[in-house]
Amino acid sequence: MENTSKPKGQEDALASLAKKKKAHKILPESQYDILTVAENVCKKWENTPELTLLWVKPEDLKKMVQEYRTFLENRIKAGSGRSLQTQTLKNLDAQINKAVEEIKLAILVKFGKEKGKAYYSEFGITKQGNGYKLPTDRNLRLNALPLFVKGVKTHGLKVVGFDDSFFDSIVDIYTQAIEDTRKTDSAVSFNVSNKNDLRKQIEAVLTALYTLIKINYPNTYEGELRNWGFQREKY
Repeated sequence: MENTSKPKGQEDALASLAKKKKAHKILPESQYDILTVAENVCKKWENTPELTLLWVKPEDLKKMVQEYRTFLENRIKAGSGRSLQTQTLKNLDAQINKAVEEIKLAILVKFGKEKGKAYYSEFGITKQGNGYKLPTDRNLRLNALPLFVKGVKTHGLKVVGFDDSFFDSIVDIYTQAIEDTRKTDSAVSFNVSNKNDLRKQIEAVLTALYTLIKINYPNTYEGELRNWGFQREKY
């Protein structure tokens, strides 16, 4: 069998390279840690006017960091209700699926086993795999649901556990639940996109300041970096 293990010298070299890369990491991965570092750097830079960058000023960075915090908080706020909305949709789908099974039986009782299946499409019920169901894709289900309700009312079908109020309201309730999740997803997407763009801009400034500090304090830069908020040992 072919020996695929790396020679010890190569392993040592790779380990050394990985260690070197980790040692040169100047910014954290976490979005919250980035925010903390950036806010600390902002405060320090405002009180250190002698260090300058040609393309950005302390007040510019401060504005970016404030906006970054806002987008981060808004993203969390916008997404906080998503799990409840998801559960609401799951519960509605379960109710609809049960209603469909009951209505299928009612169709077969009214029209007969063979002829009854021909009526399924009138109710928005289509063959899927080995059975007949409303579409599982929620966008398609949203389109099929009015057909289902119309079919029930047109043929005057009655089933145990689902009174007229269910069929009168389910389309509106399901439509609203879908719309709520779309609004949430849109808000989250907007805030994530803006947050990520700002993070790139902020990281560019932080990296430039990190380099500037090392250049201006060649003998004491490690302490200066800590004073500015670059706590590299924490990440």
